[in-house]
Amino acid sequence: MKHISPDKRKSQRVSSIFPVEIEIKDSLTGSSLALPGEAINLSEEGLCLLLESSLPGSPSFKLRIDLPPCYSPNPIDAQGVEVEVNIVWKKTFARGRQFRYGISFSECEANRPSLSILKGILSDEEEKLFKPSGILTEQPQISFVRIPHSCNMHAVDMTIGCEHGCLYCHFSRLNEEEWRKKYPLSKGFPIPVDMRPMYKQDVFPFSPIYLSPSSDPFTPKARDLTHELLEYLLPKGLVFNISTKDIIPDKTIKLLKKYSSSIEGLVVGVTSLDENRNKLLEPDCPSAEERLGSVPRLLKIGCRTGVRMDPIFPLIDDTDDALNSTVKTIAKTGVKDITGTYVFSFGRFLRRLKKEPFLQKSLQLLNEKCYIAGGVALSIPLEMKKVMYRKMNEICKSYGIIFSTCGCKEVRLKDTGFSLICRNPDFVKPAFQEGSK
Repeated sequence: MKHISPDKRKSQRVSSIFPVEIEIKDSLTGSSLALPGEAINLSEEGLCLLLESSLPGSPSFKLRIDLPPCYSPNPIDAQGVEVEVNIVWKKTFARGRQFRYGISFSECEANRPSLSILKGILSDEEEKLFKPSGILTEQPQISFVRIPHSCNMHAVDMTIGCEHGCLYCHFSRLNEEEWRKKYPLSKGFPIPVDMRPMYKQDVFPFSPIYLSPSSDPFTPKARDLTHELLEYLLPKGLVFNISTKDIIPDKTIKLLKKYSSSIEGLVVGVTSLDENRNKLLEPDCPSAEERLGSVPRLLKIGCRTGVRMDPIFPLIDDTDDALNSTVKTIAKTGVKDITGTYVFSFGRFLRRLKKEPFLQKSLQLLNEKCYIAGGVALSIPLEMKKVMYRKMNEICKSYGIIFSTCGCKEVRLKDTGFSLICRNPDFVKPAFQEGSK
C-alpha cells in the first residue's frame, strides 16, 4: 500500500487513518472483489479511499476515491455508503504497469463504465472494531455448530478469540487464526459476534447448546451477548451447558434462576489456588476465589453447578498438598461435582508452553499419545492418569463430592469404568467403580 506523504497529509488536515476493505463491483457483469486499502480522513474535506492491488486478468492499479464531506463528516458514519463512480483517466508508467486513479464525484463523466464502491471501516485509532455493512470484513455472525470436542453437542462462541489469554488454550487461537485467514485486516481481537442472524433463525438445535468451545461466555466482551442469547433462547425451551472461568453477572444469575431447569450443567473452572501459577497460565482470568464466589449463588437458585479442574499440569497441580487444598476449598462452596482432566497439547502450542521455565519438569511427562475427540495430542501416560484419577476420586469422596473426568479428552478411558462427563455415546460409561482398571 502506498501512503500519502507526511507533508501531503499535513496539508490536507489528516485527522485519522483507518484500514478498510473496499468491495469493487462491476456494474456490467455483477462480479465483485473485496480488496484491502486505507481511508484517509481529511477532516472537512471529506474522506479519501486508497487501494493499490491487481484484479484477475488486469494489470496492477492504484485507485483513489474522494468522498465529499456530505458523505463522510465522520468516517465511522460513512461505513456502508455505496456510490457510483467512473474511471475518468488512466496513466501508464514504466515497465507497462497501468495505474487507474483520479476518481471523484466532481470529475465523473457520462457514459463511462461504472464501479460500485462499498466500503467498511475496520478499526479506529484505538483498534476498536466497527461493524462494516455488507462487506466481506463484517463481524462474525453467531452460529450453532456441532463440535466433536465439545461432547458432540452443538456449540456457540460469543467472540472470535478470548480475552483470558490462557497459555495452554489451543481452541481460541485456532478459531482466531481461521478468522484471520479470511479477513487479514481484522483487528481488535477478540471480536464479538453479530447477534442479528439469531433473530431471523426459525429452527434451533434440539440438543443442549454448549457455551463455549473456543472462548469464555462471560469475559467483558462476551457477557452481555451471552445474556442476550440466554434471554432470547431460554424461553423457547432450549437447554444449555455452560463453562466459564470468569464471574457470572448478577443479571444473568437472576435469569438462570427463572430457567434453572433448562441448564443441564454449569461448571466454573478452577484448577489451582496458586495465584502465581494462575497469573502465568491464565493471565486475564479472575482469581480462583472470585470465580468460586459464583458457585454458592448458582447452587442457591437451583442451578446444577460443578467445578472443573482443567487442565491439570502434572507435578504442579496434582501434588498431595495441592489437590487436598484445592478440593477442600471447592467443597466449602457446597458443590457436589468436580470434573478433572489432565493437560494435553501438540505442535506449536506445546513448543510455546515449553518456553516457560516454570513448566519444564511438568511438560517432560507429556510423552505419550493421547487420543482425543477429533485428533491426537501428547499427554501424561494413560497408566499415570488412572492412578491420579483414582487418587482424585478418593480425595473428592472424602468431602462428599463426585469426581468425573472428560471422555472426549482421553478416548481410551471409555473402557476403564471411570465416571465420564460426556454426552458423546462413544464415551459415556457408568459411575466410577472401586478397583476399576
